[in-house]
Amino acid sequence: MDLYAHSAPYYDLIYGAIVDYEREADLLEEVWRRYAARPIKRVLDLGCGTGNHALLFAARGYEVLGIDQSEAFVALARGKAGDEDLRFEVRDMRHLEALDRFDALVCMFGAFDHLSRADARTALRGFRDHLEPGGILTYEWWNERGARHGHQDWLDREGEGIRLIRLGQANVNAEEHSLRMTLKHIILRDDRLEDIFTEEDTMALYGAAEMGALLSEAGLNALAMLDWSRKVLEPYRPDDFRVLAVARRDR
Repeated sequence: MDLYAHSAPYYDLIYGAIVDYEREADLLEEVWRRYAARPIKRVLDLGCGTGNHALLFAARGYEVLGIDQSEAFVALARGKAGDEDLRFEVRDMRHLEALDRFDALVCMFGAFDHLSRADARTALRGFRDHLEPGGILTYEWWNERGARHGHQDWLDREGEGIRLIRLGQANVNAEEHSLRMTLKHIILRDDRLEDIFTEEDTMALYGAAEMGALLSEAGLNALAMLDWSRKVLEPYRPDDFRVLAVARRDR
């Protein structure tokens, strides 16, 4: 099931003002310079969404493949790429069979946390197998200590002739180490109600020790856990919610 098919047309309107894609691309390039043991030329963007990171990397001269299991997201990404030499595929990040190896794999904005723990183990082994020796894996994961049960937020965006209001609530399940996200969308056009819909998903929460163990089990060298809440290349703080894992395939 395409979980976010309903909200896909509004994705860039919602996140364009939330995510600083240019800064994230700058930071990821710096991570590659610091930690990679080979030149970075070929990049695989896992859970690429509507392609914003992939498009930036392609514009900076990298050969990029973006994959996402959402057909709606991939269609939008392909539309933005136009005639650029940039590929997007509908593919589940747990199943990378038949793909080549890459110098860098990235998985941003919590896409990794959509996986169950069992699937995360499978995915990390696949990530390792599709990295060239010396290549770097960077992915964002959500820290259980930083998750706030009952947290509510809202946003109000206007663009392309519509006004979008989104109400969000996050509920932590401590026993299952997960976060239930409920997002209610209200779409107005010309001050008239056009649509109301709600999307729900359960995301995995981790601690640093568990994440390090998962990487080691997958045959990857965990090099750093960085503070992605503040978007700085410094060690994460215990209560940071967003953490960027940096791991390398050494052989």
